[in-house]
Parts: sequence; structure tokens; C-alpha cells
Amino acid sequence: MKNTLILLLTVIFYMGCKKDESPNPTDYQIDEYSEGILGHWKTNQIQEDSIITSYFIDPVFGSQTSEVILDWDTTINYPRYLYDNHYFDYYYTYRYDNTYWYDLFRLVEGSTDFDYGWGNLLDGYDPTTLTYSISGDSLSRTTTGGGEYNFRITNMSETRMVMLVEYLDTISISTNEYQISSRIVNLTYERVEELPLSDDINY
Repeated sequence: MKNTLILLLTVIFYMGCKKDESPNPTDYQIDEYSEGILGHWKTNQIQEDSIITSYFIDPVFGSQTSEVILDWDTTINYPRYLYDNHYFDYYYTYRYDNTYWYDLFRLVEGSTDFDYGWGNLLDGYDPTTLTYSISGDSLSRTTTGGGEYNFRITNMSETRMVMLVEYLDTISISTNEYQISSRIVNLTYERVEELPLSDDINY
């Protein structure tokens, strides 16, 4: 009985050690982001926090009071609802020549097969004209309209990437009153080996 108990404990200990030896995704250092971002990424989640604060300055004493008039947050998980029983996933591809590509792929509920990619067709853009650049933890992406989005990469590993973008705006209400609008968006991506319907897409 004693020998059986010792053998059992040995097996349990060995199994625990084997489990601990499983490799964990490696976090990239900031100077590795420009190489680590290369490949295909699928949007997993978008978290958004919006706060509007109103400030009033006393015209006599100059003291300032504030009041939060809007505090709102939301989380969007992907695949995202499109219409009826149809959902879509959002994919990005970053390439070595500092161009990037993105598209939407429609998925019918209850199925694991994607219908097609149609985001680029709707936007009518040439993927080779969209560019990105990385400096430290800052990522800039050009848009189809000729604009630019700026993000801060807060984490990147072999399997996952998290980016943050913050918008601040000041609105003057009157001589003694103004509002500050703050919008913080966290975007989480998962690395994938290939795109849905990759054989039919020129990326």
C-alpha cells in the first residue's frame, strides 16, 4: 500500500512538471515590434471608454468646478453581428515593405465556412497604396481617404497584439464654460496563419 501511494504521488508530480514545461507566448520587446507585426491578424475585441466632463469657471473668483456629464463604455466582440444570422470578422495583413491590407469576411451563424471577403471591394482601394510605419511602440496607418490613424502598441507577442488609441477634444460652451471629451479605444488582435479564402484573394 505504501509503495502504491509513493508511485501515485510520483506520477502526479511528473504530470505537473510536464504541464509547467509547456511554452508560453513570448512577449516582444519594443524594438522587435517592426518585425513581430508582420503577418495576418484577426480582430478579437474592441473596448471603448468615453467620458465628457463639463468645466465651469467662476467669473468673480476664478475657481473652477467640474461635472462628468457622460461616462459610457462598450465592448465589441468578433465575429460581429452584420444582419439576420450573418456575422463578420475583420482581418489585417502587415507586409515587410510597410504596406498593409485589410478586409471583412462574412460568416453564416452555425457554420465555420466564410462566404467571401468584401470589405476591400466596398472601399474600392488598392491594398498596395495603404502604408504603415512603426517607431518604438507607435504605429501609424494611412487610410483609404488619405488620412492617418495613430496607435500605441501596449503589448505584442507571438499570438496576440493589443493597441490603444486616444482621442481628446475641447469644446467651448461659453466664456466661462467648456467641455473635454475623452475617448479611449483598446483593440485586441489574434495572429492567424492565413486568411479565410486566401486562395481567392490577392494580398
